[in-house]
Amino acid sequence: MRANERLSRGSVFGDAARDYDAVRPGYPMRLVDAVMHRAGLDRQATVLEIGCGTGQATAAFAPLGCAMLCLEPAPALAALAAQNMARFPRVQVRTETFEHADLEPERFHLVLAATAFHWVDPAVRCAKAARVLRPTGTMAILTNTHPKPFVGFFARVQDVYDAIAPELAHTGDASDTERWAAELHAELVQSQHFEAVEFLCERWRKRFTRQEYLTLLNTFSPHRRLPEERRNRLLTAIGKLIDAEYGGYVEQPYLTRLCMARKSG
Repeated sequence: MRANERLSRGSVFGDAARDYDAVRPGYPMRLVDAVMHRAGLDRQATVLEIGCGTGQATAAFAPLGCAMLCLEPAPALAALAAQNMARFPRVQVRTETFEHADLEPERFHLVLAATAFHWVDPAVRCAKAARVLRPTGTMAILTNTHPKPFVGFFARVQDVYDAIAPELAHTGDASDTERWAAELHAELVQSQHFEAVEFLCERWRKRFTRQEYLTLLNTFSPHRRLPEERRNRLLTAIGKLIDAEYGGYVEQPYLTRLCMARKSG
């Protein structure tokens, strides 16, 4: 991701914060449990979450009772995350980028990033994550992707994209999210800062109503970057397709990828 794209997280998601909070999916508990086990988390543990959004992953870890510091550079997202996590007194949300956050060295048992690490400057992210981890601490990256092949609605909707926003149409190549996941996993494998890299994944599905699915699309950064008039035409056309041919619902498949690594000794 280019530098100007990394810095635009607040502007991209700012006015879609409530949509983001309403429909962005969380993460399978089997993978959350795997992170907790690998990091040895308990109430005494400390966790740093990078790019917490409105708390999609935070909500799975917070009930453990450990101390969590959650960084979110988009003010509107951070405000909702703080509101959502208010019932957990040991969860702190700061409106700050990971790159610029003043963090105590060797403080955290776990550094967590859920569909967010690609926003961080690659020149900084692994080295700083290792620096703030305790000896043998754990780095965990979770990413939700759409598994291939595209079938049913997801194949059919490409005609709509071709007609209105061809730059967003599926070409058969890896999606941005798939590419980011692969690049980040390779980065951990090759990093001198981490070792004992482990990969897990899980397939699952989530049903969205037409309106929920359109709201979800409205939170994706490529869609957010479309001119408003064209984005509205695209969403209207997709909504008509969902109602006319798919009974008003979309069954969204997900492949959640988890990459974990231990700080090098």
